[in-house]
Amino acid sequence: MILTRREIAQLLKKKIVSNPRTEPAIDSISITLHLGNQFAYYEPPTTEAFVPPMEMPLTYDTIERPEDGYILLPNSTVLAASEELITMPLNLMGLMQTRSSLARGFLMIHPSAGHIEPGYKGALTFELVNLSKFHYKLVPGMPIAKLFLMQLASEVPQEHGYNGRYQNAKGPIGMK
Repeated sequence: MILTRREIAQLLKKKIVSNPRTEPAIDSISITLHLGNQFAYYEPPTTEAFVPPMEMPLTYDTIERPEDGYILLPNSTVLAASEELITMPLNLMGLMQTRSSLARGFLMIHPSAGHIEPGYKGALTFELVNLSKFHYKLVPGMPIAKLFLMQLASEVPQEHGYNGRYQNAKGPIGMK
């Protein structure tokens, strides 16, 4: 079952989603996620074929003044993260989608795995992909994605909740 505004509002009182800059924005069936101020990319890209995942060094750009933004060129990609920190309860899972107004401009926000597992804590890393011929200015704090919360049939036992390598992320995290 996908949760609606009423259930989401009750959950937000428990601080499952926090944003240091603003109160979480609730829509009828989702929470709006905002773009953080850190962007990461692999440079230089390897020319050797490899079987993923492989840990590779990332270059980070931090945007101090939102008006400067980060320019995402046509046909390019960058890792970014949500401003929001998520604490997913053991009886819920999340699904993240691109905001439709961005998707219509061929700017895709692909969440790293597409779902947020019960027990996950931290910022959400996502890949931004510019499939258009436009130069996009990505401004920290802009609405970027929607988070849908789904009730599980039963609570996941604590020992089976997420405790993987991306737990407690504070910004964009690359392959590990």
